[in-house]
Amino acid sequence: SIVSEKTQAEFGVHEFTLANGIRIVAKPTIFHKDQVLMTSSSPGGNSWVPDSLYVNAAYFADLMQQGGMGKFDFVHYQEKLTGKSVNVTPFLGELEEGFSGSCRSTELEDLLALVYLYATQPRFDTNSVTSFRQRQENVLRNMLSTPYYQFAELKQRVKYGATPRRGLNRLEDLPKLTSQALHHIHQERFGDLNDLLLVFVGDFELEQLKALAQRYLGNLPVRGRKESWKDLGLDI
Repeated sequence: SIVSEKTQAEFGVHEFTLANGIRIVAKPTIFHKDQVLMTSSSPGGNSWVPDSLYVNAAYFADLMQQGGMGKFDFVHYQEKLTGKSVNVTPFLGELEEGFSGSCRSTELEDLLALVYLYATQPRFDTNSVTSFRQRQENVLRNMLSTPYYQFAELKQRVKYGATPRRGLNRLEDLPKLTSQALHHIHQERFGDLNDLLLVFVGDFELEQLKALAQRYLGNLPVRGRKESWKDLGLDI
């Protein structure tokens, strides 16, 4: 349910908070007909992921997208979206995690359903992880053959030391990519979204967004954790 609401009339912005702590900021506009844009963020990011799992965090968003969701692998997930323009992209940065997306006005429910599925039912199955690892291995082998990549890697080590968080992707780290580690990171970063903030701008009806937000965003998992990002001391 919606537990609080407020309006900034001078900006045409309406904000409401759900019972699970998630906040939504909405600005209906007619700047671009039949288009809705969304962005969101929750503080923390991969700063809370240990160095031993960092390679999984570095590739996390790509694997989350390419793994599919629920009972649909990537191919069947794409088939379900045939003819639709709705798009949701998860991200896990150093300081925050969240989603961005866009859709037609008639696809607002699809947009929120995808956010819900990414947050609750990601598919990090072994086959998709293995396939991704093999493709990435080919990419890195090609990149490692260039003098610039070698120079860039050395430059990062001179600037930041041996931390994996500032170096370039390395071939020897790819075996550390596992479905178990990815599920663990997902549970840690997306298993408690009470501090998630979502911003919607575009051609939509406010009351429709409020109803859909209660259904999909209001059922996102929360544990009541209060946190911010962690300073890792990664100065030059």
